Amino acid sequence: MIDNKESLFGKPWLIRRRCKSFSEADNLRNKILQEEENIQAKIKRRGDDAFVVKTRSIKKEETQTKRKAKKKR
Repeated sequence: MIDNKESLFGKPWLIRRRCKSFSEADNLRNKILQEEENIQAKIKRRGDDAFVVKTRSIKKEETQTKRKAKKKR
């Protein structure tokens, strides 16, 4: 089971390029994965028989939680 803090759920995917064939998109995806570290890449098929290469960072960003100020009575 994946811990909620380690989950990438909700991180946005960015469109890198639109391609006309799967082989072109697959070559681009493999090139991106070899050249860049800490990145995920995927290929999505569009309705108009085109393919989109999407990427996102898997680097964990530190988030700070804000504490609510206590009200005086």
